[in-house]
Amino acid sequence: MDTVSWSDRIEQTARVLLWLAIASACVIVPVAYVNEKRAESKVEADLQAAAKQAVAKADQLEKTKEKEEADNKPHRLTLASMGPYMSGINYSSAQGNLWFTNVSPRTGVLCVVGLAADPEVSVKTSESLPACQEVGAYAAVHVSLTFANGDLNGACPKSNCRLTFKEAPESHD
Repeated sequence: MDTVSWSDRIEQTARVLLWLAIASACVIVPVAYVNEKRAESKVEADLQAAAKQAVAKADQLEKTKEKEEADNKPHRLTLASMGPYMSGINYSSAQGNLWFTNVSPRTGVLCVVGLAADPEVSVKTSESLPACQEVGAYAAVHVSLTFANGDLNGACPKSNCRLTFKEAPESHD
């Protein structure tokens, strides 16, 4: 009949179960490892994508901020666009004055230089320091210009100079 004892059968069954456990471990562990690495790679790729999006958003916000600052920077206005003006010179303080009214909704900054010249002697002139004034919409504006006292007295010994204006050049910082 049966020549195999119960202990041999138990041993063979235990060996089969042990072999199945080892074989499944040899298959399951590498598969789990590969799946874990794939999940880590996906998380890393997601983090890199999020970092790229954050950098792109920061760049966009910086560009938007720069554009807003550029838009908020007052625009240069021309004296010719202001129309008629009044002017005068105070010889004792070497001060030139310019008055005008902005009759439009434009706003910005007007930068001018005053030129004082004797109408009888066209060779002598005195130039003021540049002066800038913010101009609001529909605003009455007064710009005060400073001349070198000696230059003004030399150009206008009879105190009868004619005051004209030109736009001050833009400085490029």
